[in-house]
Amino acid sequence: MGEFNQSQYTSQYSKDHYDTLRITLYKGKAKVLKQLALDRGISVSQLIIKAVEQIYDVDLSKKD
Repeated sequence: MGEFNQSQYTSQYSKDHYDTLRITLYKGKAKVLKQLALDRGISVSQLIIKAVEQIYDVDLSKKD
């Protein structure tokens, strides 16, 4: 039996339990999102999720 690899375990867990979404923005706009999130003490992912939930009245926090 091989040794436990924490990095590999974490990577596999993320693949199994989360979706990843990549967006493309005009130059400099990622910096704007990062600053907005920083000002609110949240991650950019949380900022986007909160915005989508408020605008479209959906709940993205629950697992299906």
